[in-house]
Amino acid sequence: MCFIPEKHLLGTMKFGLFLAACLAAVQAAITVPGINYNPRIGPNWGPDSTNCKSASQILADFQILAKITKGVRIYSITDCNQAQLVIPAAKSAGLKVWLGVWVGPDSSTFAAEKAKLSSLIQSGVVDSSILGIHVGSEAVYRKDVTPEQAIAYYQDIKNLFTTAGIKTLVTIADIGDTWIANPSMVEAVDIVSANEFPFWENKDASEAASWFYMRMGPLIASAAKYKKQILISETGWATDGSAVNTGPATPAQAAKYFNDFQLLATQMNWNYFYFSSFDMAFNSNASITNNVEEHFGLYYANGTMKPCYAELTVSGSSSVTTLAPSQLATATLAPVPTMPKNDPISPVSNSTKVASPTKSPSSTSAPGTTTSSSSKSSATSSPTTASSTAGSGKANVKSGASTIAVSGVVSMLLASIVMTIM
Repeated sequence: MCFIPEKHLLGTMKFGLFLAACLAAVQAAITVPGINYNPRIGPNWGPDSTNCKSASQILADFQILAKITKGVRIYSITDCNQAQLVIPAAKSAGLKVWLGVWVGPDSSTFAAEKAKLSSLIQSGVVDSSILGIHVGSEAVYRKDVTPEQAIAYYQDIKNLFTTAGIKTLVTIADIGDTWIANPSMVEAVDIVSANEFPFWENKDASEAASWFYMRMGPLIASAAKYKKQILISETGWATDGSAVNTGPATPAQAAKYFNDFQLLATQMNWNYFYFSSFDMAFNSNASITNNVEEHFGLYYANGTMKPCYAELTVSGSSSVTTLAPSQLATATLAPVPTMPKNDPISPVSNSTKVASPTKSPSSTSAPGTTTSSSSKSSATSSPTTASSTAGSGKANVKSGASTIAVSGVVSMLLASIVMTIM
């Protein structure tokens, strides 16, 4: 916000120049198509009664976020009762919502999420106004489920919406490497929802945009093969803290990455949800990441935008040299370094939940924080035979060029319509 002094204190000319500069600064505020959001408050995973934001607090957050975005993305239906609270608050603030169904190693977690989602559809809270929904957040990467099980869960939720007559995008959210290694997932979904963090792959922000494109190259080719659009569901940069084998966590690096990624996303015509909205104290675990995961927000936890973003004007042009998808399919890509997976952050037990969530770069599961998205350098593999949109794992594989072509065209059309709203 710009403080404007009384006119007589500056004089007419100086006041005019000051006002023009102030207005320019206001107009230069950053914007994003969408942003990730979690109503959890810290520290760590306490009970909903004390560690979840209220409806009024969520609305206040959304009134802040509405100044820079049109869409918010959440990770769970049940945790903090967030779907039921977030959707009305978002509508009140003029935002659209991308929902998330949390998936963990225990099948009862998905069952509880699906049951709550079904009830929200029946009550009209979830309707055709939502932007889309992802089923699982890096659950395949964490090995909580197999790719086949992820597709089966996806199909369950897809059928739920189809039966209700709600037309929206349904997908699985996972890291780029998981999609590359499992083309059956690419073929199955409406849109490819991919997470990629050069920060977690020991990159400097000056080279991060080029690295991002290189890492996504095989997925760009795979998505083109199955006529699917790509949504970048998570990417971002920490402004503070430290961890082993990461990029520098500084405000200057974070601002540089934001600038260059936004230029790349525009160049590639990608919609995206930036990670993340507010700093999240509940991620704190100094023994693992020296609190670096606390600092991915564009805003501090108190709702103040960080100066490195408040003072940023996205400028320049993308320096990334892109190739046609057909060229990417055969291009020799730079080798990806093997990165260690961080130790798990164990969730706090909560007897009122079916599953007590936590999400870290680990094998534990929980809605809604960054998965230190890549210690995520798992090995990729060559595309293999894929299952179709109608498939539900290996048992129901459908193939055939005509089925793939028709489903691909429908998916691209639906994706174009829905994502244009953002």
